[in-house]
Amino acid sequence: ESEHAAYWIKDAFETWAAKSPEAAEDWYQENRSTLGREHHQHIARAYAEQAIKNGELETASQWVEQVEEDKFRASLLRQIEEAEATKN
Repeated sequence: ESEHAAYWIKDAFETWAAKSPEAAEDWYQENRSTLGREHHQHIARAYAEQAIKNGELETASQWVEQVEEDKFRASLLRQIEEAEATKN
């Protein structure tokens, strides 16, 4: 346990989703009701970043809505803006 424990779920989930997206999604759907808000926001970050990489900016924006911490939200919004600028 550490003050950063919830944060590390993002990296773990991101790695898992890259290797086995269906299994990661199944786990998330089965366990989302048991996750705290802090854990959920970090999984939302992982999904948003993946959507940005895939050029799915509307999907990314939807996931960003679930990110509560300003520093993470601002970073994701900046990434979306940059992706939109390069798209046009």
